[in-house]
Amino acid sequence: MPFAKDNSDKYGPLTPEQLNQTLYEFKTKQKTSPMAQLADLYLWPICMGGYHASNRPYQRLADDGKLIDCHIKEDERPMLGSKYSCFENVERKA
Repeated sequence: MPFAKDNSDKYGPLTPEQLNQTLYEFKTKQKTSPMAQLADLYLWPICMGGYHASNRPYQRLADDGKLIDCHIKEDERPMLGSKYSCFENVERKA
């Protein structure tokens, strides 16, 4: 979508060329894709942590300070941290 430069100038919108260079392509990824492997290494443990806090890969990321929740105050987590709204009706294991 093109930006309305008169309304959004204060946000410094990207030109279509800059946006195209910034985004990764969105084709289906294979398991050999470095981006898919990165997602498996980070996203799967973060999702698991939503209902099982002692999950070993999740705990390792937390112990190593690799999660956003490790860098913000506890009272800020509902607004700024990892979102676990899909786990609202699930009993979270310690």
